[in-house]
Amino acid sequence: MIFGKYAAIGGAVSLALLWPFASGHVGESVYEREVQSLESPYASVEKVSYDRGYLSSHVKTLVTLKGTVKEDFEAEGLPTTYTFDSNVDHGFLSISTTTTLEMTPEIEKFAALLWPTGESPFEVRSETSVLGDTQYSAELRAIKASDDDFSFTTTPLAVSGTVDKDGNNVFSMSWPSVDMAGQQSGEKLSIKDMTGSGSGYMHDGEIWIGKQTFNAASMLFDDALGSVTTLNNVTADVSNELSVESADKGTGAEEQEGRRLDNKNLFTIGKVEVSDEFAVDNFKFGVSFNDLDYNSMLSLSDIANSMGSEPTEQEMALLVSALDTLVERGLGLEIQPLELDASEGHVDASFDLTLAPGTVNATQDIGAMINKLTGNLNITVPTAYVEGAPQLAPMLKNLEEYGFVSQGEEGVKLSAKIEGEEAVSPSGERMPLGFLMMMFM
Repeated sequence: MIFGKYAAIGGAVSLALLWPFASGHVGESVYEREVQSLESPYASVEKVSYDRGYLSSHVKTLVTLKGTVKEDFEAEGLPTTYTFDSNVDHGFLSISTTTTLEMTPEIEKFAALLWPTGESPFEVRSETSVLGDTQYSAELRAIKASDDDFSFTTTPLAVSGTVDKDGNNVFSMSWPSVDMAGQQSGEKLSIKDMTGSGSGYMHDGEIWIGKQTFNAASMLFDDALGSVTTLNNVTADVSNELSVESADKGTGAEEQEGRRLDNKNLFTIGKVEVSDEFAVDNFKFGVSFNDLDYNSMLSLSDIANSMGSEPTEQEMALLVSALDTLVERGLGLEIQPLELDASEGHVDASFDLTLAPGTVNATQDIGAMINKLTGNLNITVPTAYVEGAPQLAPMLKNLEEYGFVSQGEEGVKLSAKIEGEEAVSPSGERMPLGFLMMMFM
């Protein structure tokens, strides 16, 4: 019994002594696997060196930009290869890593414009447990740059989060202030207290599936000509959801072919003020792209990422083919909500449009696509606003005769159903859709 007790303690001590070596080996194996599996249209990743020790390791990784990103960097005279230095500590139950950018003379030349200290502009820390979960934090150092024409100043940007062994990412970010100013023009832009959070994962290495939200407490733009625009409580919510059509649910190829993507975006602003001239409250704008064929979107992303500044005939043919497939599978567009509170009252609008599946070669026959459109349009504005804009009277009179416009307690309301090339009023009157659109121009 006593022997067993001390043997157990000895075994635990041995494990504790051996674990740094074992975790270092696991760390290198994971690193090798990840480097080999990484695929991106923007950059290639390769190992420069992995010096593994008993308690720690040192890793150098080379990232080489490619495609359009490389072209953009070259056009600006920026480096297109970057080496990252990682110090790895082998703990008992985890592996900790600190990564910085190697400051070569070429990179220092450009980094000094924004970070004159000569240090790496960012630092990333991570800790990976034996279970595969990784906690990380990153900081982009404060920027202070200026020349005769422009100044740019920020506080540090902080990002932190967790990635599990399946690649699911939960993150948050904080950026207290960003300030820009034209030294000669006097123009100023100031953004305060930006925060964000989200959760999701990268699907097929290209498409983010999940939710994200970003907020700025205030934004101010001064054009130096007497007009100052301020926005308070600015928020953007973005989500991508992946699903499988019920008709295609099954296994393997059937589910791959039936995948659909819904992209939903909501932008809100608590208050907008333009000097003493204009002010609105509670602005909301939502736009969604629904039921998109996922494989077509993935193809479009691949093609766009591989295109040069001047697409080849083959690239254009591939792009047209992917667009035709996307339209042929059907899709939907929805704008809702679209509302705000003005001095005259509440404005509310919504619009949805559905393209039924079945349109073949839509890029060659736009009319065939239009014939498959259905949707709804609703706009309500305060009566006081309409009365204050006499130029709208002729248009509203014409629309009222066809039954598209009505008046009620909430204000003046325009309603229409869209059926192919025609707009249909609640009373059943029909009007060419193009004619209805022209009335708003």
